[in-house]
Amino acid sequence: MDEVKEIVYTGKRKGGYNYNFPHTCAYDCGESESKFSICPHHFCGNHCSGDCVDFICKRCCPGAPALRIPPSAEGDVTQLMLHAQMYEIADKYDVTGLKELSREKFLRASAKFWDDELFAPAAHYAFSTTPEDDDGLRGVVSNITSQHMCLLNKPAIEALAREFNGLSFGLLKARAKDLGWIKSG
Repeated sequence: MDEVKEIVYTGKRKGGYNYNFPHTCAYDCGESESKFSICPHHFCGNHCSGDCVDFICKRCCPGAPALRIPPSAEGDVTQLMLHAQMYEIADKYDVTGLKELSREKFLRASAKFWDDELFAPAAHYAFSTTPEDDDGLRGVVSNITSQHMCLLNKPAIEALAREFNGLSFGLLKARAKDLGWIKSG
């Protein structure tokens, strides 16, 4: 089963440690296929003494929110458009609970099906049916695209970025934060 990055901590870091997902605590750890280092005072498995919550070190990032990676989406790629449409209906009729649920399900589906040809039409629908100040689905599309910049090689995603300046600026800002050029906040 292919792991998909769904949440990346971009808050303040001490010592410049990188918290990209998925990762292990050390290069010699055998508990995961990926071999990225988290921080020198960590151990894998039961040896972390509770200092690691969802792969975020409490010592390196005091006060970090407890992020939870939502479970992978079940079903097929058509749910991308379905959840974008449900979000639009929830927004139109001001159904707050449905709006948040649709956003979360769109996030799960996007994280799983980001490389499918139906991602671009669903992303376009999300941008064209939500106001500019509504960052719900727009934020998901920006986040997924910034994690998978190879999507910009697809003509449909390039057209989307050209049509919606908010997506282009969101991608630029996300990469600038990743590179430490601007402050997170």
